[in-house]
Amino acid sequence: MDFKIAVLAGDGIGPEISAVGVDVMTAVCEKFGHKVSYEYAVCGADAIDKVGDPFPEATYQACKNADAVLFSAVGDPKFDNDPTAKVRPEQGLLAMRKKLGLFANIRPAWLYQELAEACPLKKEIIGEPLLTPIQLQPYLQPQISRVTVGGESGEQARLCRWEWVTSLAAQCRAANVPFVFKQTGTFFEKGGLCYKIPRALQHAQAQKAMQFL
Repeated sequence: MDFKIAVLAGDGIGPEISAVGVDVMTAVCEKFGHKVSYEYAVCGADAIDKVGDPFPEATYQACKNADAVLFSAVGDPKFDNDPTAKVRPEQGLLAMRKKLGLFANIRPAWLYQELAEACPLKKEIIGEPLLTPIQLQPYLQPQISRVTVGGESGEQARLCRWEWVTSLAAQCRAANVPFVFKQTGTFFEKGGLCYKIPRALQHAQAQKAMQFL
């Protein structure tokens, strides 16, 4: 396969780590018989210094025309210490996310078993707010400790339906996975009727409903 990678080294340690990233990418492609080419583009403080824009149009086009983007870092102390700066390196990162439709950072992590209980990452599935029917059967493996769901709160909250809750409870029961209905949410439909439940009562109402699941 042929790959085209847009390389955005950015600022700070960015050029150093992107250079190593390119070396690794090249070595992997050579080992497995792929061809890779790189197009380098500026972003962040480097781009501000050169063209006055932390994510210039040329960089955007390079990203659009590539199969993937190898982005390193943006930021520069001279901007951190200048609260009056109208253009900042971080604006380039935000522009890149918006224009390319990016929404999440995925980072590698190592969990030590001794600290597992202190980690916010749990072996459970959380469906809050519950806004649609969900089929969890493929994911209800023995290592899942529980499934927790709940409705959305607030005057603009979206509806939560009792039938969605009972369906998930049945799926968990069949897989022998504990199920928790945490709160009803503000607007809760059951038996064809829609109820508006005050925030203070949403948890208690969900706990009462648990006895029927």
